[in-house]
Amino acid sequence: MDYDHVGLFATSSTYLRSQYSAQQIGKSIRLRVHVPGFDAICRIVQAGMGIGLIPDRAFEVLSQGMELSAIALNDDWADRELVTIGQLGGIVSPIMVGSVKDLTGSTTPALYVIAGFCLFCATLLLSALPRELRASDSQK
Repeated sequence: MDYDHVGLFATSSTYLRSQYSAQQIGKSIRLRVHVPGFDAICRIVQAGMGIGLIPDRAFEVLSQGMELSAIALNDDWADRELVTIGQLGGIVSPIMVGSVKDLTGSTTPALYVIAGFCLFCATLLLSALPRELRASDSQK
């Protein structure tokens, strides 16, 4: 916390988690700049403008040839599990839209299906997710 930090955009999970963890120990992050991605963090750090926090694998790929060093974080807050299914829509949607267009000659029915899935997912998030988050917060 004693160094200038280069952080991801203000709503990124990495930035929010590090900020929350700093507050838990009574410290604050000296943020110098928000950037849009891990590659930008590496370039700004290389320019000597601060330190950055990025996943190990991203560092391995992005820091090649940049003469940067990594220091592993061993604190409990640094150990995270990332679960995502967001890319599923990017795979399924084009296939589904193409299939519906082949069957009906129009993409309109496929767009209605996509809109229906969006409403279903929004309802699921608004009803089920907050209860689970409250339960996990009370266990900590």
